Amino acid sequence: MAEARARERLSVAGAELAPRTGFRVRPQRPGRALFGVLLVVASVVVALTIYARVGDRHEVLAVTRTVLAGEQLSASDLRVVSISSDDSLPSVPSSAMDSMVGQYARNTPWSEFAAFAILFALPVSLVFFFFQRYLVGGLAGGGVKG
Repeated sequence: MAEARARERLSVAGAELAPRTGFRVRPQRPGRALFGVLLVVASVVVALTIYARVGDRHEVLAVTRTVLAGEQLSASDLRVVSISSDDSLPSVPSSAMDSMVGQYARNTPWSEFAAFAILFALPVSLVFFFFQRYLVGGLAGGGVKG
């Protein structure tokens, strides 16, 4: 009798320890879920803001060719383009075309460009640094056939 009970226990325990097929259920992590929801909401807000500002266009001057420092600008070097920009972006309005023709080109302020490049690259780098484990895991998991 004791032997039969031991066999039942082993068979029941063996059935529980058998590998399962199908999806594995992960424990819930409310912090990650909240972060994901906040990220989606922030993305929607940014997308709506950009979409709302698409119609705010300004006509500005653009240079049609590479103009070196010291060269004189001619009317063929400039053209009018319509852009959607922020007021903080320095630009030359299209109404100033007559005053720009005949002016001499100056050096580009590379230090300002470098500062803005770092400011724009830093958030992207931080996001990649914190999520690289998931990015690499997703790429590795997606690359497995079957």
